[in-house]
Amino acid sequence: MGFVRDVLANVAGTGVLAVLASALALAAAWLSRRSSVWKLFRVGTASRSSLTVIVPSFDIRPRTATGTVSVQAGFTGTAISELEYREALDFADALQANPVVRLLQAVGLPERVVYRPIRCRVTASRSVSEYTEHQQATAEDIKNTVRGVDCAILVGGPVYNTTTTVMLGQAPFAFAFSMRDENGRPVRGVEVRPVHGNTHRTFRRMEPVAGDGPHLEYAVVEAVDWEETRVFLCAGTCAAATAAAVRKLRQDWRQLAKRFGGSGFGLVYELALDSALMRDHAPDMGRLQQCYVYPLGR
Repeated sequence: MGFVRDVLANVAGTGVLAVLASALALAAAWLSRRSSVWKLFRVGTASRSSLTVIVPSFDIRPRTATGTVSVQAGFTGTAISELEYREALDFADALQANPVVRLLQAVGLPERVVYRPIRCRVTASRSVSEYTEHQQATAEDIKNTVRGVDCAILVGGPVYNTTTTVMLGQAPFAFAFSMRDENGRPVRGVEVRPVHGNTHRTFRRMEPVAGDGPHLEYAVVEAVDWEETRVFLCAGTCAAATAAAVRKLRQDWRQLAKRFGGSGFGLVYELALDSALMRDHAPDMGRLQQCYVYPLGR
């Protein structure tokens, strides 16, 4: 019986140590994640917990497309890109869903002890027609909307996202998306403004030489502080490049927090596509390569 008691005591002691080690590992993982979230997104406390993802919207107007058959009535109004919306939802889910928190709650720790919940909301920007017709009032509404959250993720460039349009004129963003070719015609591309000591550079969409074929698109991930709000820009020269920017932020936010801490930063990525038809498809992240960063040397 003494031998049995010793065995049971050793087993119990080992179990207790295993439980304690697991609890310490979970607590360390939770603290590390919470610290990274705070560094990068500035949310995760009782006073700062709201994050809004703003996707582009565009107007569908009557008789703006033709098909092989006659259509008497079709959809008109404001719409959003399914690809960009899906990426925005995945981003919000990834930031809110914390497996460590769920495990800690499963062992009985109350929510108020475990974490401060992050409220992620996905919404659409004002339509271009509404912004054009009521530009002054809408611009002020947009700025107030951004002021009303602790962190704002702007998905898409100023072509369709009116929130991006307004914010690029307000915050110290280093990137611009309006470019012109040697003949003065507008083209898709990314321009690095000479701010914060950055070198002026341009990244112009590289169209196929003839017809359809391989070409290059560009994506941007940038973080700036505007008043009391942390603002991220995730935008590209096509829908696939924009989706790649959002996915890059979702997948690499821990590394970005470690790399840049709470400072502002900007990254430009080059996305290789095999065809112009792929501009509206989910991107192949294996073909995304970083080609510019600020602050320089980071």
